[in-house]
Amino acid sequence: MIKYLGLESFMYPVIANSGNIFQSIAELAGVCQSKLQTYDLVKITLSTTGGVPATNHEEVLGPTGFHERSMENSYGALPGVVTIRFLKHRVKVEAMELRAKLADIPAHMSNHWDFIHGTDYIGMNFAFSRQAVSTGRLPVPNFGRQYVDEVQWNFPRDFCLEHIVLHGRVISKTP
Repeated sequence: MIKYLGLESFMYPVIANSGNIFQSIAELAGVCQSKLQTYDLVKITLSTTGGVPATNHEEVLGPTGFHERSMENSYGALPGVVTIRFLKHRVKVEAMELRAKLADIPAHMSNHWDFIHGTDYIGMNFAFSRQAVSTGRLPVPNFGRQYVDEVQWNFPRDFCLEHIVLHGRVISKTP
Protein backbone atom coordinates (compact mmCIF):
# COMPACT_ATOMS: atom_id res chain seq x y z
CA MET A 1 0.00 0.00 0.00
CA ILE A 2 2.82 2.37 0.90
CA LYS A 3 4.54 1.72 -2.41
CA TYR A 4 1.23 2.11 -4.29
CA LEU A 5 0.73 5.54 -2.76
CA GLY A 6 4.30 6.56 -3.54
CA LEU A 7 5.24 7.00 0.12
CA GLU A 8 8.04 4.42 0.16
CA SER A 9 10.78 7.03 -0.31
CA PHE A 10 9.47 9.04 2.65
CA MET A 11 9.31 6.08 5.02
CA TYR A 12 12.42 4.30 3.70
CA PRO A 13 14.78 6.89 2.24
CA VAL A 14 16.99 5.25 -0.36
CA ILE A 15 20.61 6.11 0.27
CA ALA A 16 21.93 4.54 -2.90
CA ASN A 17 20.27 3.61 -6.17
CA SER A 18 20.33 0.00 -7.23
CA GLY A 19 23.91 -1.18 -7.57
CA ASN A 20 26.63 -3.13 -5.79
CA ILE A 21 25.44 -3.14 -2.18
CA PHE A 22 28.93 -3.55 -0.66
CA GLN A 23 30.37 -0.79 -2.83
CA SER A 24 27.51 1.53 -1.82
CA ILE A 25 28.02 0.86 1.89
CA ALA A 26 31.78 1.46 1.57
CA GLU A 27 31.26 4.73 -0.29
CA LEU A 28 28.67 5.96 2.20
CA ALA A 29 31.00 5.18 5.11
CA GLY A 30 34.13 6.42 3.35
CA VAL A 31 36.01 3.15 3.88
CA CYS A 32 37.69 0.50 1.74
CA GLN A 33 35.19 -2.00 0.36
CA SER A 34 37.46 -4.89 1.42
CA LYS A 35 37.32 -3.75 5.08
CA LEU A 36 33.58 -3.56 5.80
CA GLN A 37 33.83 -5.94 8.76
CA THR A 38 36.88 -4.15 10.18
CA TYR A 39 34.79 -0.95 10.31
CA ASP A 40 31.79 -2.71 11.94
CA LEU A 41 29.52 -2.29 8.92
CA VAL A 42 28.94 -6.01 8.29
CA LYS A 43 29.50 -9.25 10.15
CA ILE A 44 30.30 -12.40 8.18
CA THR A 45 29.64 -15.71 9.89
CA LEU A 46 30.32 -19.20 8.55
CA SER A 47 28.91 -22.43 9.97
CA THR A 48 32.48 -23.79 9.89
CA THR A 49 35.58 -22.28 8.42
CA GLY A 50 38.43 -23.47 6.27
CA GLY A 51 40.56 -21.70 3.68
CA VAL A 52 41.60 -18.16 4.57
CA PRO A 53 41.57 -17.10 8.24
CA ALA A 54 38.29 -15.63 9.52
CA THR A 55 39.95 -12.21 9.86
CA ASN A 56 40.29 -12.13 6.06
CA HIS A 57 36.74 -13.22 5.17
CA GLU A 58 35.67 -9.62 4.54
CA GLU A 59 37.92 -9.50 1.47
CA VAL A 60 35.42 -11.73 -0.37
CA LEU A 61 33.15 -8.64 -0.52
CA GLY A 62 35.85 -6.36 -1.97
CA PRO A 63 35.94 -5.06 -5.54
CA THR A 64 37.75 -8.15 -6.84
CA GLY A 65 37.46 -10.64 -3.98
CA PHE A 66 40.17 -13.27 -3.51
CA HIS A 67 42.47 -14.69 -6.18
CA GLU A 68 43.37 -18.37 -5.86
CA ARG A 69 42.24 -18.29 -2.22
CA SER A 70 38.71 -18.66 -0.95
CA MET A 71 36.30 -18.34 1.93
CA GLU A 72 35.15 -21.91 2.52
CA ASN A 73 33.59 -24.25 5.00
CA SER A 74 35.55 -27.06 6.65
CA TYR A 75 35.10 -29.55 3.86
CA GLY A 76 32.66 -32.29 4.81
CA ALA A 77 31.00 -30.27 7.61
CA LEU A 78 27.56 -29.96 6.06
CA PRO A 79 25.46 -28.03 5.39
CA GLY A 80 27.70 -25.05 4.71
CA VAL A 81 26.18 -21.73 5.76
CA VAL A 82 27.32 -18.17 5.06
CA THR A 83 25.55 -15.34 6.90
CA ILE A 84 26.11 -11.64 6.31
CA ARG A 85 24.58 -9.26 8.85
CA PHE A 86 24.42 -5.57 7.98
CA LEU A 87 25.11 -3.66 11.20
CA LYS A 88 24.28 -0.08 10.16
CA HIS A 89 22.21 -0.54 7.01
CA ARG A 90 19.31 -2.51 5.62
CA VAL A 91 19.38 -3.92 2.11
CA LYS A 92 17.03 -5.09 -0.60
CA VAL A 93 18.77 -7.69 -2.78
CA GLU A 94 17.78 -7.85 -6.46
CA ALA A 95 20.61 -10.01 -7.82
CA MET A 96 23.85 -11.69 -6.79
CA GLU A 97 27.14 -12.84 -8.23
CA LEU A 98 29.15 -15.71 -6.76
CA ARG A 99 32.60 -16.72 -7.97
CA ALA A 100 34.08 -20.04 -6.89
CA LYS A 101 37.74 -21.04 -6.57
CA LEU A 102 38.71 -22.69 -9.86
CA ALA A 103 40.92 -25.41 -8.38
CA ASP A 104 38.26 -26.55 -5.87
CA ILE A 105 35.09 -26.44 -7.99
CA PRO A 106 34.84 -30.14 -8.95
CA ALA A 107 35.12 -31.44 -5.39
CA HIS A 108 34.05 -28.53 -3.19
CA MET A 109 31.48 -26.20 -4.76
CA SER A 110 27.79 -26.84 -4.39
CA ASN A 111 25.73 -26.17 -7.51
CA HIS A 112 22.56 -25.65 -5.44
CA TRP A 113 21.84 -23.41 -2.47
CA ASP A 114 19.04 -21.71 -0.61
CA PHE A 115 19.27 -17.93 -0.42
CA ILE A 116 17.52 -16.39 2.56
CA HIS A 117 16.55 -12.72 2.50
CA GLY A 118 14.69 -11.83 5.68
CA THR A 119 11.77 -14.26 5.78
CA ASP A 120 12.00 -15.14 2.08
CA TYR A 121 13.73 -18.35 0.97
CA ILE A 122 14.54 -19.23 -2.59
CA GLY A 123 16.26 -22.29 -4.01
CA MET A 124 18.94 -21.26 -6.50
CA ASN A 125 21.43 -23.08 -8.67
CA PHE A 126 24.29 -22.62 -11.08
CA ALA A 127 26.39 -25.27 -12.82
CA PHE A 128 29.85 -24.26 -11.55
CA SER A 129 32.65 -25.83 -13.58
CA ARG A 130 36.21 -25.09 -14.63
CA GLN A 131 34.72 -23.25 -17.62
CA ALA A 132 32.09 -21.41 -15.53
CA VAL A 133 33.57 -20.22 -12.24
CA SER A 134 31.16 -17.30 -11.81
CA THR A 135 27.40 -17.02 -11.91
CA GLY A 136 27.54 -13.56 -13.46
CA ARG A 137 24.61 -11.39 -12.43
CA LEU A 138 22.03 -13.89 -11.17
CA PRO A 139 18.59 -12.32 -10.51
CA VAL A 140 16.95 -13.12 -7.20
CA PRO A 141 13.30 -13.60 -8.20
CA ASN A 142 10.34 -12.69 -6.00
CA PHE A 143 12.39 -10.58 -3.61
CA GLY A 144 12.53 -6.86 -3.15
CA ARG A 145 9.47 -6.24 -1.03
CA GLN A 146 11.40 -5.74 2.19
CA TYR A 147 14.65 -4.27 3.43
CA VAL A 148 16.56 -6.69 5.65
CA ASP A 149 19.62 -6.59 7.86
CA GLU A 150 20.70 -10.18 7.19
CA VAL A 151 21.13 -12.49 4.21
CA GLN A 152 22.20 -16.11 4.21
CA TRP A 153 23.28 -18.87 1.85
CA ASN A 154 22.70 -22.52 2.82
CA PHE A 155 24.80 -24.90 0.73
CA PRO A 156 23.91 -28.61 1.00
CA ARG A 157 27.47 -29.44 -0.08
CA ASP A 158 30.77 -27.64 0.44
CA PHE A 159 31.45 -24.11 -0.81
CA CYS A 160 34.63 -22.26 -1.84
CA LEU A 161 33.86 -18.63 -2.64
CA GLU A 162 36.39 -16.13 -3.99
CA HIS A 163 33.92 -13.29 -4.51
CA ILE A 164 30.39 -12.29 -3.46
CA VAL A 165 28.55 -9.34 -5.00
CA LEU A 166 25.02 -8.38 -4.03
CA HIS A 167 23.10 -5.99 -6.29
CA GLY A 168 20.23 -3.99 -4.88
CA ARG A 169 19.40 -1.03 -2.66
CA VAL A 170 20.70 0.23 0.68
CA ILE A 171 19.08 2.31 3.44
CA SER A 172 20.42 3.42 6.81
CA LYS A 173 19.08 1.82 9.95
CA THR A 174 17.24 4.33 12.08
CA PRO A 175 19.15 5.30 15.24
